[in-house]
Amino acid sequence: MEEWSNNACEGYAILAMQAAGLDAQTVCRVLDQMRACFDSVSVEEAEEVQEP
Repeated sequence: MEEWSNNACEGYAILAMQAAGLDAQTVCRVLDQMRACFDSVSVEEAEEVQEP
């Protein structure tokens, strides 16, 4: 299994949001929230989250 990387995760998220056509302001807002989650949610907890 590959090593976890917050930077790689952010890169994937940016690519996905750009492909979905989100504007730059929305991308920045999502990244801010993602970074907050990195600090408050464990990798194990995040793996348990399912799509809505």
